[in-house]
Amino acid sequence: MKHSKHRIIALEAISACSAIALVAGLGGCAHNVEIQPIKVEPIHMTVDINIKVDRELDQFFEEVDEADDGPLEPQAPATTPAPAR
Repeated sequence: MKHSKHRIIALEAISACSAIALVAGLGGCAHNVEIQPIKVEPIHMTVDINIKVDRELDQFFEEVDEADDGPLEPQAPATTPAPAR
């Protein structure tokens, strides 16, 4: 009879350890992962600078066109050609 009591106690201990390991193992598998969305914001600085430069160029060329009195007359060269040898 001693052997059967020891076997029952041993089987109960093994069953208890197995149940604890199973609960611990399953508890470790259950976890929550939260994914936060990435916030992407546009960059307006480059666009604003390009628009400002474009407007200034338009204004400059409008002023040039308004000041233009027609085709330029050909002018004499600033230097005289070298004599032929």
